Amino acid sequence: MTDLIDTAWFPRWFTPPSSPPHIVPVTRGQDRVDLAFPTLGPVDLERACAGLRDAQRYLAGRPVRAIAETLDAAAAIWLDAMRPERIAAIHAISVVTGFSPAMVGHAIDLEQRSSRLPDLLGVLDRELGDHRALDGFVPVRGRESLRTTAVGPALVGGIFSANIPALPHLTVLRAFLVKSACLGRVSRGEPIFLAAYARTLAALDPDLADCLFVTWWPPDDHATEAAFLNGVDHLIAYGGDVALAAIEGRAPPGLPATWHGHRLGFAFIGKAALEPGPALDALVRGLAYDVTVFDQHACLAPQALYIETGGTVSPEALAVALSAALLDAARTLPVRHASASDLAQRRSVYETYRLRAALGEPIRDISPEWVASPQPPPWVALLSAEALRPTPGDRTAWVVPVDGLDDAIARLPPSGVLQCAAVAGLSDDDRLRLARRGVTRLCPPGLMGLPSMWWAHDGQPCVSRLVRLCDEETSAPG
Repeated sequence: MTDLIDTAWFPRWFTPPSSPPHIVPVTRGQDRVDLAFPTLGPVDLERACAGLRDAQRYLAGRPVRAIAETLDAAAAIWLDAMRPERIAAIHAISVVTGFSPAMVGHAIDLEQRSSRLPDLLGVLDRELGDHRALDGFVPVRGRESLRTTAVGPALVGGIFSANIPALPHLTVLRAFLVKSACLGRVSRGEPIFLAAYARTLAALDPDLADCLFVTWWPPDDHATEAAFLNGVDHLIAYGGDVALAAIEGRAPPGLPATWHGHRLGFAFIGKAALEPGPALDALVRGLAYDVTVFDQHACLAPQALYIETGGTVSPEALAVALSAALLDAARTLPVRHASASDLAQRRSVYETYRLRAALGEPIRDISPEWVASPQPPPWVALLSAEALRPTPGDRTAWVVPVDGLDDAIARLPPSGVLQCAAVAGLSDDDRLRLARRGVTRLCPPGLMGLPSMWWAHDGQPCVSRLVRLCDEETSAPG
């Protein structure tokens, strides 16, 4: 079966050029998807930016709650497992990315569950004090003589990555919540979901959908990229550090931007949590889920599991239990179909550790027989003296015994690279030490891949950094 998927979304007011789209076929097994990429140039992007600025007037005059209610309705549609558009998107995204259909559906569920009305308004209240500040002046708590209002940019630009299916809609939500239009460039690695999501918005609220433009251009088309960068008021970009640095170097000086680059997550389990029983069983299942979700391709995924020695359950015993839990998790969320280059990288790393073990290092492969299969299921290895760095991914669990939190902290990279840590068996003072060390999110095992809209992504406010505040003094201070 062959599906033709349009990767672009153009508002009603935009007349696309007559040039036919560029068709890229993707085949996986018996399935084939033909991706239709738009052929737009600099003039088209300039026209798109101008049109989006005009369309944004609709957002500016609409109550933020009404906007959020439409976004909530869209989330409800995408959470309906029987909706034809969801079923079709899951199939196509699975073919293109290699993620299992179960994992794609799980990713959509996770993103949309945190996109409901209470979370949308809640994050605005958290960061702005009162979401109604986007509609007009509101009193500032604790200062009777002061009112404030928040004004978003006319146009937010997004550059998206492909590591998590369905993630790009988050930028659209944040833009719309501050009453900004949005122009997004999808990734060639996963260009499907955002255009499908835009079509859902169009069915619910055509005027709102007219404030969204979804497109693509080749990475080396710097002229079209320049039209985009010169046309937006705030850039939100995802990707590798090298790619983001290159974009930053080509952006106009002074363009406000939010960069979401490479980050590392890890787990630390203190010996206080290593007592046999139901709580430890749940902890192991949680760690297995953290390694499983998105096949370890999200920045939130753990790249090492630091396990304190001296507990009733040893790091090695935990590694054995984890390998079994990972197999259980793979039954409901199957491993993705890895590319040849990914398999080669994993094989190279595996052989390196086998050599290190042969040379006498205390390294144990808990699941060496699994790694040799064509599409390797989870790989668990007990290592020693490992600093935090990326694994080959695809459910590679490196279990590292440590003497305590100080030992684990000594293995961490600079603070700007750290992101999420799953922790157990720690005091509040220990958690505060990790926060001061640069970790931007702490959670129990099993929640690493489940951040809500409320999370300050990469330690940054997500909506308040988009707005400009205007304060009104209603009387002289007392």
